[in-house]
Amino acid sequence: METNTIKLYETDYVLVNNKTNTPIEGFDIVYNLEEVRGCLYDYNLDEEEIQGQIDLLEANGELEDYYDCRFISMTKLTTDIQKKYIETLNQIQ
Repeated sequence: METNTIKLYETDYVLVNNKTNTPIEGFDIVYNLEEVRGCLYDYNLDEEEIQGQIDLLEANGELEDYYDCRFISMTKLTTDIQKKYIETLNQIQ
């Protein structure tokens, strides 16, 4: 049986704690750009502000912080944390 190994992309995002830079959700929770956009509506931003945040995320791989957490590209996580995501996602694939 052939197994596919999960790969992390710079367009995959997770929520991290601002102080510890560690994920605040499980290693099975990954957001794409449209899911991040949906989450930004919860911060009561208007369309222009949301688009500005999306542009920032695409350019820098992370957003400014909201409520002690922020979205960050999975490729900006430490290697150890990236490995944990890959292990978890491979198990549930």
